[in-house]
Amino acid sequence: MDERRDFVRATDAAARHLADLRDRFGSMYLAAAAYNAGAGKVGRGLRRLPDGDDEEEENADATFFRLYDTRFLRRETKDYVPKLIAAALIAKQPEKYGFVRFTDIQPVSYDSIIVPDATGLDVLARLADTSVAFLRELNPHYIRSVTPPRTPSVVRLPTGLGALVEARYAELPENDRVHYVEHVVARGQTASIARMYRVNTRLLTDANPGVRMTRLKIGTRLVVPTSFVPNVPEAAERTVTARGTSSTTIRYRVRPGETLSGIAEKYSTSVTRLRSLNALGRTSMIRAGQVIRVPAPARPAPEAESAPAHQPAPAPAPSSTGAPAERPATHLVRRGETLTAIAARYGVTIASLREANGMTPRTVLKAGVRLKIPG
Repeated sequence: MDERRDFVRATDAAARHLADLRDRFGSMYLAAAAYNAGAGKVGRGLRRLPDGDDEEEENADATFFRLYDTRFLRRETKDYVPKLIAAALIAKQPEKYGFVRFTDIQPVSYDSIIVPDATGLDVLARLADTSVAFLRELNPHYIRSVTPPRTPSVVRLPTGLGALVEARYAELPENDRVHYVEHVVARGQTASIARMYRVNTRLLTDANPGVRMTRLKIGTRLVVPTSFVPNVPEAAERTVTARGTSSTTIRYRVRPGETLSGIAEKYSTSVTRLRSLNALGRTSMIRAGQVIRVPAPARPAPEAESAPAHQPAPAPAPSSTGAPAERPATHLVRRGETLTAIAARYGVTIASLREANGMTPRTVLKAGVRLKIPG
């Protein structure tokens, strides 16, 4: 665990450190210089400065500019402080400097639970019905994607899922909380290790910081995360029945730039309904990669043979223009699209879409592929 990567604790520590430096040197300019170069560096530079006039001695900010004109500070620090001042001025009055003031930026929000022992983020992602990538984004300080053993640890979760994950975690056997194995590198093994354990090479690299996967030495011991939830479209296809309702829902992975209103329009529902299905507050925001529940699209009509033998099968309903509705022969997959969304768009089942394209449940959908649309 590296808490310098924890954006919450690191921001708090940085703010307190900056306040201590301001109190020590009596100037935000000198405090910013000390934040960048170190308090010792600035302190030694101040002691070596020649005496100034009384007015300068009373103005600590002016002392920074005296120090600026010496060789006691590196160029990096001399540039850092004016940049920080400029950023602060622009943030306070963006319109004055030609920038747009954003008023609808929401603060970072999340739930959290305390886990008592080593627990993989992949396990918690599965319990939260979200992606490993999103959970790693909330918990970047767990550099091997697992909490420390025999240590109570706080893990951040998507907003509204704390109670659900806590209940699911309580029912989880201890042996299922983490799934890591150790692999000793043999001769000629590089990318084949990832294929051997069916994990992504990037995840293998993240689990072994400091190890260059392209230059593995024989005998190197690697930590292998063996149960990561793959970040592929198939993860969002399982159909479930939402708790407390009789309607059927599917899991949908949010794409970059999507909003609740846009998703609601796509699935012919309301934003209120989506918030209810996913326990989202009025100010809660969704993120790219997050998995949410949406109402399942209407299934196609039953097959004609399901009608009684003495009745003819009903003819297809005409479209609004009077012509029969037609589907295109193929569909070009765009980045971020899932089989679920494509099937819903053309009114076909996922199974028929897979069958028409020779796909299995393990097949990863890639952007740029042209799919045959059945029917």
